[in-house]
Amino acid sequence: MTAAAAFILMALPSGAQNLLRHNYKYNGYTRVRTERIWVASGKTDVHPFWMSLEYILFPDGKSDAWIVELDFEEASSVNIPKGVNLGATLNDSKVVNSKQMESPAGDKRAFVNSSGKRVYWNVGKYLYETSDFNRLLSGVKSIDVATGWNPDSYIQKSFPNDEFASNLRKLAETVKKAGKPSGELVDNVARYADNNSSKTVVSKTLKVEGASLVTGVNMNYIYYKSSNKEDYDLSIRLNDSAKRLLGFDIPVTFTFADGSILEMKQQRDTYNEVVLYPTADQVKQLSSGVRKMSIVTEAGTFTETFAGDSFSSVIEALYNSLQTVAVL
Repeated sequence: MTAAAAFILMALPSGAQNLLRHNYKYNGYTRVRTERIWVASGKTDVHPFWMSLEYILFPDGKSDAWIVELDFEEASSVNIPKGVNLGATLNDSKVVNSKQMESPAGDKRAFVNSSGKRVYWNVGKYLYETSDFNRLLSGVKSIDVATGWNPDSYIQKSFPNDEFASNLRKLAETVKKAGKPSGELVDNVARYADNNSSKTVVSKTLKVEGASLVTGVNMNYIYYKSSNKEDYDLSIRLNDSAKRLLGFDIPVTFTFADGSILEMKQQRDTYNEVVLYPTADQVKQLSSGVRKMSIVTEAGTFTETFAGDSFSSVIEALYNSLQTVAVL
């Protein structure tokens, strides 16, 4: 593998603020991964795909690698076998090759995508050293994706407007801006359940000491097999002797260090427990800079303040722990 210091980016576009999926160090490995973005070369593209990127820094702090994932939404299920080739033809007509790095599971289920079509998720993951990855960033004219060992098992795609490399540069910029993880991630997963229609991961409960009480925080990750979508549940328990009724749909407001505010709605009638259904972007937002939480109760507004990132660091730890076992 090449040294991390050799990572050289071409001129990169801006506007990738919400594309970071996770950034953590676990068992000595730093893993920075982006969200997926949709790549299509025109409206008539018959093989569009989702692209994501992961950067891995090995425990020696020098060796690194990049994983480019292509997720094809196709009418037929295909398990792209380990070892088949992806060839990317560059603008200078030279070819960069990589091989499918995993053997996909054979028990895939169809789901209904955003266009209302019943499709399968056909996944290819390709490992690159930094030198070859940077060659991809310079521009890709076309790709040839082997989907099996037969001569006619392949997908060929052209990118007349640099659709492949321009999106890859956007993802690479997201990785570059991520910075170093705050510390070594510990295992905060409590339970994992694989049900008929969903998969659920439940985190452990971590404590946050605020100005007036100790709060217990945990998070659930839910993957829905019928839609290939994800959700998060966030529970914040106010651990003191007061009995506060938190009614359904009351506002729960988080104030950040820069003065900005995020408001969400209580999702259940409970005593002393905030129950929220944040989006992934809202979870990421809560992972940095929360200084105050305000809750409307029947007895008036309860406000808790937090020193530094004591609350946000717990949200970050729970979210990244869930990502280590997330489906997508």
